[in-house]
Amino acid sequence: MRIAAHIEKWERFDRFRSRFDPIEDFELWYWSMMSGGTAIINAALHASGQTNANELFATQIPDVYAVVDGPGQWHHEIGVRCDLIHVGLPVIDIDPGSALVKAYEAMHELERYRDPYVRGEGIVTAEVVARCDSSYSEIVKAARAAIAEGPR
Repeated sequence: MRIAAHIEKWERFDRFRSRFDPIEDFELWYWSMMSGGTAIINAALHASGQTNANELFATQIPDVYAVVDGPGQWHHEIGVRCDLIHVGLPVIDIDPGSALVKAYEAMHELERYRDPYVRGEGIVTAEVVARCDSSYSEIVKAARAAIAEGPR
Protein backbone atom coordinates (compact mmCIF):
# COMPACT_ATOMS: atom_id res chain seq x y z
CA MET A 1 0.00 0.00 0.00
CA ARG A 2 0.98 3.64 -0.23
CA ILE A 3 1.84 5.86 2.74
CA ALA A 4 -1.31 7.97 2.42
CA ALA A 5 -3.48 4.84 2.28
CA HIS A 6 -1.86 3.46 5.45
CA ILE A 7 -2.39 6.75 7.27
CA GLU A 8 -6.01 6.90 6.11
CA LYS A 9 -6.52 3.33 7.35
CA TRP A 10 -4.92 4.18 10.71
CA GLU A 11 -7.20 7.22 11.04
CA ARG A 12 -10.28 5.05 10.40
CA PHE A 13 -9.24 2.48 13.01
CA ASP A 14 -8.43 5.27 15.46
CA ARG A 15 -11.89 6.80 14.97
CA PHE A 16 -13.55 3.39 15.46
CA ARG A 17 -11.47 2.81 18.59
CA SER A 18 -12.86 5.99 20.14
CA ARG A 19 -16.42 4.68 19.72
CA PHE A 20 -15.88 1.58 21.83
CA ASP A 21 -16.05 1.26 25.58
CA PRO A 22 -12.60 -0.15 26.37
CA ILE A 23 -13.90 -2.53 29.03
CA GLU A 24 -17.29 -3.56 27.63
CA ASP A 25 -16.05 -3.71 24.02
CA PHE A 26 -12.46 -4.67 24.81
CA GLU A 27 -11.94 -7.03 21.88
CA LEU A 28 -13.10 -4.49 19.27
CA TRP A 29 -11.25 -1.67 21.03
CA TYR A 30 -8.10 -3.79 21.22
CA TRP A 31 -8.19 -5.00 17.59
CA SER A 32 -8.70 -1.46 16.33
CA MET A 33 -5.42 -0.57 18.09
CA MET A 34 -3.61 -3.61 16.70
CA SER A 35 -4.83 -2.99 13.14
CA GLY A 36 -4.41 0.76 13.32
CA GLY A 37 -0.98 0.40 14.91
CA THR A 38 0.14 -1.92 12.12
CA ALA A 39 -1.15 0.54 9.51
CA ILE A 40 0.74 3.52 10.93
CA ILE A 41 3.88 1.42 11.40
CA ASN A 42 3.67 0.40 7.73
CA ALA A 43 3.40 4.09 6.79
CA ALA A 44 6.46 4.84 8.91
CA LEU A 45 8.44 1.95 7.40
CA HIS A 46 7.71 3.28 3.92
CA ALA A 47 8.45 6.90 4.87
CA SER A 48 11.77 5.89 6.39
CA GLY A 49 12.72 3.94 3.27
CA GLN A 50 12.90 0.62 5.11
CA THR A 51 10.10 -0.94 3.08
CA ASN A 52 8.59 -0.17 -0.31
CA ALA A 53 5.27 1.58 -0.84
CA ASN A 54 3.42 0.00 -3.76
CA GLU A 55 0.07 -1.35 -4.92
CA LEU A 56 0.48 -4.71 -3.18
CA PHE A 57 -1.79 -5.59 -0.26
CA ALA A 58 -0.56 -7.84 2.54
CA THR A 59 -2.21 -11.23 3.03
CA GLN A 60 -1.98 -13.56 6.00
CA ILE A 61 1.00 -15.28 4.37
CA PRO A 62 4.30 -13.42 4.78
CA ASP A 63 5.72 -12.15 1.46
CA VAL A 64 2.52 -13.06 -0.46
CA TYR A 65 0.57 -10.01 -1.57
CA ALA A 66 -2.79 -9.44 -3.26
CA VAL A 67 -2.85 -7.27 -6.38
CA VAL A 68 -6.00 -5.70 -7.85
CA ASP A 69 -6.70 -6.76 -11.45
CA GLY A 70 -10.04 -4.98 -11.68
CA PRO A 71 -13.32 -4.67 -9.80
CA GLY A 72 -13.52 -7.72 -7.56
CA GLN A 73 -10.58 -9.42 -9.29
CA TRP A 74 -7.27 -10.12 -7.61
CA HIS A 75 -4.19 -12.22 -8.06
CA HIS A 76 -1.31 -13.00 -5.69
CA GLU A 77 2.35 -12.11 -6.07
CA ILE A 78 5.48 -12.65 -4.05
CA GLY A 79 6.83 -9.38 -2.69
CA VAL A 80 9.86 -8.40 -0.67
CA ARG A 81 10.18 -5.48 1.77
CA CYS A 82 6.52 -4.54 1.36
CA ASP A 83 3.83 -4.21 4.03
CA LEU A 84 3.86 -6.06 7.31
CA ILE A 85 0.83 -8.09 8.22
CA HIS A 86 2.02 -7.83 11.79
CA VAL A 87 5.16 -6.48 13.44
CA GLY A 88 7.72 -9.17 12.74
CA LEU A 89 5.81 -10.73 9.81
CA PRO A 90 7.72 -10.60 7.61
CA VAL A 91 10.92 -9.84 9.46
CA ILE A 92 12.33 -6.43 8.52
CA ASP A 93 15.73 -5.46 9.87
CA ILE A 94 14.86 -1.94 10.93
CA ASP A 95 17.55 0.66 11.45
CA PRO A 96 18.39 0.48 15.17
CA GLY A 97 18.56 4.29 15.37
CA SER A 98 15.07 4.73 13.95
CA ALA A 99 12.06 5.87 15.97
CA LEU A 100 10.52 2.66 14.66
CA VAL A 101 12.39 0.69 17.32
CA LYS A 102 10.10 2.29 19.93
CA ALA A 103 7.03 1.62 17.78
CA TYR A 104 7.98 -2.06 17.49
CA GLU A 105 8.64 -2.31 21.24
CA ALA A 106 5.29 -0.69 22.03
CA MET A 107 3.48 -3.03 19.61
CA HIS A 108 5.09 -6.03 21.28
CA GLU A 109 3.95 -4.66 24.66
CA LEU A 110 0.40 -4.23 23.34
CA GLU A 111 0.48 -7.80 22.01
CA ARG A 112 1.09 -9.12 25.53
CA TYR A 113 -2.59 -8.45 26.25
CA ARG A 114 -4.01 -10.33 23.26
CA ASP A 115 -3.86 -13.90 24.50
CA PRO A 116 -5.04 -13.43 28.09
CA TYR A 117 -7.74 -10.84 27.37
CA VAL A 118 -8.93 -11.53 23.81
CA ARG A 119 -8.27 -15.22 23.37
CA GLY A 120 -8.33 -16.15 27.04
CA GLU A 121 -10.66 -15.40 29.87
CA GLY A 122 -8.71 -12.64 31.60
CA ILE A 123 -10.79 -10.00 33.34
CA VAL A 124 -10.35 -6.63 31.66
CA THR A 125 -9.69 -3.96 34.28
CA ALA A 126 -8.99 -0.24 34.16
CA GLU A 127 -5.30 -1.08 34.65
CA VAL A 128 -5.27 -3.39 31.59
CA VAL A 129 -7.01 -0.69 29.55
CA ALA A 130 -4.50 1.94 30.72
CA ARG A 131 -1.52 -0.25 29.79
CA CYS A 132 -2.94 -1.03 26.34
CA ASP A 133 -3.81 2.61 25.77
CA SER A 134 -0.30 3.68 26.80
CA SER A 135 1.30 1.16 24.41
CA TYR A 136 -0.93 2.31 21.56
CA SER A 137 -0.11 5.96 22.24
CA GLU A 138 3.59 5.10 22.09
CA ILE A 139 3.11 3.24 18.79
CA VAL A 140 1.44 6.29 17.26
CA LYS A 141 3.97 8.76 18.71
CA ALA A 142 6.97 6.72 17.55
CA ALA A 143 5.52 6.00 14.11
CA ARG A 144 4.74 9.69 13.60
CA ALA A 145 8.31 10.54 14.62
CA ALA A 146 9.65 8.00 12.10
CA ILE A 147 7.43 9.49 9.39
CA ALA A 148 8.72 12.98 10.20
CA GLU A 149 12.33 11.68 10.22
CA GLY A 150 11.98 10.44 6.67
CA PRO A 151 14.55 8.23 4.98
CA ARG A 152 17.61 7.28 7.02
